[in-house]
Amino acid sequence: MAVAFEIQSDGSVSNERVWRTTLATSLESKRLERGVLLAMHQSHFVPAPANKNNNPVYTYKIFTYGWIPWGSDDHEIQRRGREDEAKCEMKDFPQQVQAMISAAANAKGATQ
Repeated sequence: MAVAFEIQSDGSVSNERVWRTTLATSLESKRLERGVLLAMHQSHFVPAPANKNNNPVYTYKIFTYGWIPWGSDDHEIQRRGREDEAKCEMKDFPQQVQAMISAAANAKGATQ
């Protein structure tokens, strides 16, 4: 699953949400989502040197979860991890975020 979140100027995390998931909808997947969101909320980041003003940054992280067959070697485990990550990769994340912001602004304008 890909979890989008905002890193605040003090390094804390807010606005975390599941942006994309490959999990089937079930009680177990909802529990897993809540656990990942809670872990993400408790994270803390140090601003990158390029962010001298410590501006809030909206980004995402991919979490993978899967069963590894007994007897799998490290190469098989890494291959499966890369395949799972690729399913949630978002090369167009900035455009998706801008579309979300624009849609929210349009919806807000329509209700005023």
